This record gives sequence, C-alpha cells and structure tokens, in this order.
Amino acid sequence: MTGMDSTLNRRITSIYINEFEALRNALSGLAEASNADQVIAALHKLKPGMVIFEHEGLLPGFEKLIERKQNNELTTNSDNALTELQTTAESIISQLKSYLKTLV
Repeated sequence: MTGMDSTLNRRITSIYINEFEALRNALSGLAEASNADQVIAALHKLKPGMVIFEHEGLLPGFEKLIERKQNNELTTNSDNALTELQTTAESIISQLKSYLKTLV
C-alpha cells in the first residue's frame, strides 16, 4: 500500500471500506431500482481503491451486472451473479476490517 505510514494506511483503508459498503448497499437494491445510476456512481468512486487493494479483477463482474440492469435483464435480487457479487463484497469488507484492526 503506502509503505510504513500506519496512519495513512488506516485512513486509506477506512475510506475504501466505506466506499465498498456504499457499493454493497447500492447492489442490494439494484434489481428493484429503475436504473443502475447508484451502482455506477458507487463503482466509479471505488475504482481507484480497487487498484490500490488489488481488487480490479472484480470490475468486469460489476460492469456486466450494470450492463444487464441497463438491458432490463436483471429482474430479481436472487439473481446468481448479483448474489455472488454481494457475497464477494461482504467477504472483502470483512477482510478489510480485519486488516484495519492490524494497523497500529
């Protein structure tokens, strides 16, 4: 990350956690939403952090989900791709919170 500056690492990690939680919250209402604007905005804010924390491999999955919503192909919250991304987001948030606790 940023080297040995634990204060900066804590701040960056805390911001990233908050942005990932915002994305997770936007995902939870995506199927019922009239459009994907909330998820698009949350993902846009999260992208730089995804590079820092090496989660950019998740971007295609999120982008595919947004595309499906825009094409009216995502109609239920029990959609497998949506559920998988929500589970992944929960896991990452949990891992980040654990990492945050290790920073002194």
